[in-house]
Amino acid sequence: MNQERKTFNISSSTDSSPSDQGESLTKDKKWQLVFLMILHVSGALFGLSLPFLELIPKMECQIGPAWKTCTKDEVCTQNLDYRVDWDSKYSIVNLITQVGLLCTEDYKIGLIGSLVFLGFIVSSVTIMPLADIFGRKPVLLATSIISTTLAAFTVFASNLFQVYIFVFLIGCTILVRGTVSYIYIMETVPKNLEAKFIPVLTIIEKLVICSIPIIFYMSQDWTYIFVIYCTVSYGSIIYICFIPESQKFLDHRKNKEDVGETQSRNGDTEIQDTQEKQGFCDMIKQWSNLLNLFIMICCWSFTSSSYYLVSFYIKYFKGSVYINSLLFGVAGLVGTILFGILIRVISSKKLFILAFMLTFVGSIGFTLTKNNGSLVPIWILCMVTSLSIQFSLCYFVNCELFKPSFRTRIFSICNICARLFTMVSPMLVELMENPIILMSVWAIGMILLATRITIPKSE
Repeated sequence: MNQERKTFNISSSTDSSPSDQGESLTKDKKWQLVFLMILHVSGALFGLSLPFLELIPKMECQIGPAWKTCTKDEVCTQNLDYRVDWDSKYSIVNLITQVGLLCTEDYKIGLIGSLVFLGFIVSSVTIMPLADIFGRKPVLLATSIISTTLAAFTVFASNLFQVYIFVFLIGCTILVRGTVSYIYIMETVPKNLEAKFIPVLTIIEKLVICSIPIIFYMSQDWTYIFVIYCTVSYGSIIYICFIPESQKFLDHRKNKEDVGETQSRNGDTEIQDTQEKQGFCDMIKQWSNLLNLFIMICCWSFTSSSYYLVSFYIKYFKGSVYINSLLFGVAGLVGTILFGILIRVISSKKLFILAFMLTFVGSIGFTLTKNNGSLVPIWILCMVTSLSIQFSLCYFVNCELFKPSFRTRIFSICNICARLFTMVSPMLVELMENPIILMSVWAIGMILLATRITIPKSE
């Protein structure tokens, strides 16, 4: 879920005083960063565990005097007596087994994931801006406490309606938690260390994703991952209660208040607001900028919806769900590293086209050979590696295409649109036999669109 973390207003995090350039990390700041990082990356333990929470267990049905292996369809259509085969590594204590959702309609299962993304959208326009008003620390603490407590309650859910309520509210808070913690981190790290710190944070995040299938394989019980999630979250929350507010946020707010007072005395506040809105409208009126904005909305939407489509559908892939999920995390790490290497030698436009082509190859290859379990890992690596590169490119190219004064607004527009499209992914997984085929069609369209990106010349 943290793939969409950079949608927040980062203006204050990018401002630095001359002293920042040579500043080093004190012991207190190092510990502060450790616990902020834990809050940031631990959100993935919930978000990317959802496919395991919906994993159908292996079952045995009583046919005559004997118990034989059977499928969900056989149990639900023939009303057979069944029991979960707990000796199988693919049987997990999760939402399906604990809440009794085995024969629940597919679209109702898909709605669980969709409600998380609906929560993302709601929080983006309601809760997220509060961190620019009240500060990073109170908003981070509030959303962390709420999201962690709700995750603990989810373990004790007794019906599907309770699950819906919990996952929606978690979606409303966990994205804010991940985004604000990221900004808090960037405002704590000295400017001269940012370039080194960001890749480290990304790698840690990918390693957390890789740990999810390992935890489920070893425990076969969703309680364990929630215990880990709640323990590290509450421990970090306690520590963060005693750290100071982001100094860069405080400085930014003070400067803004000073400027506001000056403008109020001069009667310039409304004039400046009007000029900012007019400037954005004038920028969009230019055909090249409007086309670039449309293309970036499509890029964000395709990448986000495809990434979570694979994430949710991976439980139905041939082969071991644990190995496939581990490859999903590894491929994301490989894609992040490849982006850092390739962007130095290939233009962002060409890299976008190559990434979309790789997505097409992976999705069409999977569609043609989806019943061959030995080939599935190859297609996972192709699809997820390319999607990870695309995520990085979305952030990078947005900064290339638009002026700094418009970037936050552009980020918000692109991400809200992307989340609207991503809401459909969990539903498609449950309702379509092979939703991956849609990725190959979308990828062709994205290749054509990417050729029309116009990168402004550096001034």
